[in-house]
Amino acid sequence: MVIGTRIGPYRLVEEVGAGSMGVVYRARDERLQRDVAIKLLPPSSLHGEAARRLFQREARALSQLNHPGIATIHDFRSEDGVDFLVMEYVAGESLDQRLGHGPLPEAETIALGVQLADGLAAAHRQGVIHRDMKPGNLRMTSDGRLKILDFGLARWAAAETDSASSVAVTAAGALVGTPAYIAPELLQGAVASAQSDLYAAGVVLYECATGGRPFPGLPTGALLEAIQHQTPPAPRSRARVSPALDAVIMRCLERDPTHRYASADALAAALREAGAGRVPPPARRARAIAIAAVCVAVAAGLTAVWWWSDQLRPATAAGMRSLAVLPLGNPSNDPEQEYLADGMTEELITQLSHIRALRVISLTSVMRYKHSRRSMPEIARELNVDGVIDGSLLNSHGRLRTTVHLIAARRDEHLWSGEYTGDTTDAFALQSRVASAIAHEIQVRLSPAERTRLQAPRPIDPLAYEFYLRGRYQWNRRTGAGLRLSVDYFERAIRRDSLFALAHAGLADAWAEIGLYGLTTPRDARARAMREAALAVALAPELPEAHTSLAHVLHNFDWDWDGADREYARAIALNPGNAVAHHWRAHLLAQRGRFGAARTEIRRALRLDPLSVTITLASGSIEYFARRYPAALEGVERATELDSTSALLHRLRAGVLDRMGRESEAVAELGRSFALQGHPEIEAALGAAYATGGMRAALQLLVTGLVRKRASGAYEPAEHIAEMYVRMGDTAKALDWLEVAFREHDTELNRLRVDPLFDPLRSDPRFANLLHRVRLDT
Repeated sequence: MVIGTRIGPYRLVEEVGAGSMGVVYRARDERLQRDVAIKLLPPSSLHGEAARRLFQREARALSQLNHPGIATIHDFRSEDGVDFLVMEYVAGESLDQRLGHGPLPEAETIALGVQLADGLAAAHRQGVIHRDMKPGNLRMTSDGRLKILDFGLARWAAAETDSASSVAVTAAGALVGTPAYIAPELLQGAVASAQSDLYAAGVVLYECATGGRPFPGLPTGALLEAIQHQTPPAPRSRARVSPALDAVIMRCLERDPTHRYASADALAAALREAGAGRVPPPARRARAIAIAAVCVAVAAGLTAVWWWSDQLRPATAAGMRSLAVLPLGNPSNDPEQEYLADGMTEELITQLSHIRALRVISLTSVMRYKHSRRSMPEIARELNVDGVIDGSLLNSHGRLRTTVHLIAARRDEHLWSGEYTGDTTDAFALQSRVASAIAHEIQVRLSPAERTRLQAPRPIDPLAYEFYLRGRYQWNRRTGAGLRLSVDYFERAIRRDSLFALAHAGLADAWAEIGLYGLTTPRDARARAMREAALAVALAPELPEAHTSLAHVLHNFDWDWDGADREYARAIALNPGNAVAHHWRAHLLAQRGRFGAARTEIRRALRLDPLSVTITLASGSIEYFARRYPAALEGVERATELDSTSALLHRLRAGVLDRMGRESEAVAELGRSFALQGHPEIEAALGAAYATGGMRAALQLLVTGLVRKRASGAYEPAEHIAEMYVRMGDTAKALDWLEVAFREHDTELNRLRVDPLFDPLRSDPRFANLLHRVRLDT
């Protein structure tokens, strides 16, 4: 609404918070000449009637609470189809703003804790459980009083017996709240209670006393594991905290709720004793800390208005349409188990990416967050996703235990957890169960084929699947050694299960990359890759990965442009979330001069894999082929921000700079690309040659080195030598080496039609004939 608008007797003064379920304004009550807080639920709310009932339920819960530590509700009305709450307006700063300057003095921590406990006690006596206690939901007035805000996620016992008003805040068994403040028993399926509020209050007190949370810096999956299974360090180990306050806080943080304080009143009493310098006895200590936690929790919810922009969020996971599956943790810390955790992560991504209604971020991008301490909101912003799946995989004596957590990442809110166990013999079925559970939780619509794929995976020999996961783990390393190891593992998988189409597709990809990396001749790589890709398609015609593998061979080794395009299109039709197919098809389209279509495909690939260096670099190469050099350089720079150690990146930058007339920079980039391939001596020699003899001397040095390498028996693409001669202006030798490249079926010839480097050759009949033979003349 527009500032200055009247709604009933209230004039809107300023917006103080906004979110998906409402907007909060400071308003002026013209009748009583006072400021109030108004929370609106607009008719266009994405959550419809359910959100409206939840809004009404919050109003009813707040109306039952009358305490100086809880913001007072004045009215609940509807005006022109708009529901709104009118509440006490509380000026001041939130506790999280205050803690931004560091921990509080102990006397202030205790005084605020007592107020929290008193407020929570008042809420609990009316059957209201806050469920989202944290410093952002507590407001401190200028005179030192504490007010509890935001009861949007509160559980109200009275509502559960009133069928007319009973609205589940989340799906059955789901969790709500902010991960760091969720009590251990809630992660194991227990119903929220006063004791779970008290645990959250303990975390708040911990922050007040030490300036940090009990388990700082952990990604969400590891954090929730720690909450369930670890005792946090005592506050006294991190800051100057008295034994009395330390005992109160640690009692609140007991993992067993029966060991916490029995009520918020008991917590308040224990805090008062701590303020007097007395250590509460264990039973009283538990009750006192629980009260503080409850106070914190109630405080967080009751004054929902001011910080609603931070607190408004979907009541369930329903409506999520984009996900990132973070690398599964390896609790065993056994390096031998890394392949299993990473492999299961990739396969879970693959399973979910088949769901058309869901955008799932590809493995390349999420692997950047392995061992990362980035916050969930940061990850959500960088990947542009609604939700994040975090979790772990433990292999113990042949038993697998997968724990997954669904996080509303932009608000760092834990929505749901699941734990799945099975033998290593049914790992493939286990990942399908996990994917099905996630799909069910976010209520995404599945086609019959998608449902069948998730619920009835083909039985696979367990050892074959283990070999397959190891193969993909090595393939994803994209090193010479890793690719050769991946061949070995894929072949072992096939020996165990000759009908395992995924393993055949993996082996095709491995041989294709070996050929593209120049680790063997293109002809040798092509024969092996084509055999495996064709087998994969024959065994599983509906497997997207099989069609992607076949398209890759047809594209790079057979120059069957139309056939490759059909296979890429088929792979994408079967799985629109296949970033690899979009990426490789973008290259094919660009190489045929279809730059508009290529840009469309690369944008789709980037949406699915936004942090991929190779895909980002591909966006630059498309612009280079289109002769839009400033745009190409921008793409290269974006890729450099992700990873500056790619030799291919520096080679492309050299080409772009050369076209822009920045010759000395281009030579330096060429040298850098060789250094990153393990030849720093070439970088130094190249710089010296350029300094003394200019570009021609530098290029002659490179030609001599490449020819010597081929003479020694090592494979070096002949097209690379042709490039040097083109740049030197020796068109005859350039064409001679291009003929060698054709005879060897050099995959680098894919660029002949569009690479500006070859423009000096385009009028030569030999070049035109070569374009015809690689089918790039139409």
